[in-house]
Amino acid sequence: MKILLTNDDGLESEGLRTLASALKRAGHSVCVVAPAENNSAVSHKLTMAPVLRLSRQDLEGIEAYSLTGSPADCVLVALNHLGVKPDLVLSGINAGLNAGIDIVYSGTVAGAMEGAICKIPSIALSQSVRAEDLRAAYAHASAYTVEHLAFWAELARQAELLNVNFPSVPPVGVAYCPVARSSYRTEYALQDGKLGIVSGSPLEEGEADADVCRLRQGYVTVTPLQVNATNAALLSQWRRKYA
Repeated sequence: MKILLTNDDGLESEGLRTLASALKRAGHSVCVVAPAENNSAVSHKLTMAPVLRLSRQDLEGIEAYSLTGSPADCVLVALNHLGVKPDLVLSGINAGLNAGIDIVYSGTVAGAMEGAICKIPSIALSQSVRAEDLRAAYAHASAYTVEHLAFWAELARQAELLNVNFPSVPPVGVAYCPVARSSYRTEYALQDGKLGIVSGSPLEEGEADADVCRLRQGYVTVTPLQVNATNAALLSQWRRKYA
């Protein structure tokens, strides 16, 4: 399978490099285009001005590039400038979960979303950083992804994109579940005249069958996402009621 791999943590991320190596060992053709620097929580940012710099990088024999842009930039540059024609876009493995409301802010999910916008099945992959041995967790998540790749790729074709999260403990199974309706209490601090986020504590844990709770129970969570944000059920009601 021809795979385009990106992330939001940057090309030096251990999660991305571990996954790239595992995919190559499994016989897949991999091209990596990832941010030159950390782009966490940039959501679906695109760079409009001509300021991007693309650089070929050495990644253990894997075709790889760093880009001074966002994950969405990376996918678009790979497809429209480098001419990569992947069967699948993978984004990750991210350092930290992208569950619940996190998907709104996530550069990892945005990288997969951009692939889906471009009509390519896409999967976002994230690993809890609360794992006791994060290096071993990345290795296990990469092996798990390779093992399930063909099946998950088919699910991504049906759903446009998948959001996959790996728990901090050895998985007890896979839960196909919705995104939790969680939210945060965000706190800011002022330093040298500048504001910055210092903490974000959950206000809600989410529903019992949703991704946040399933991850706490030790499951790998898989959630189908879609590009079209229309609330189709409500729109149908409005048309019947008001049209």
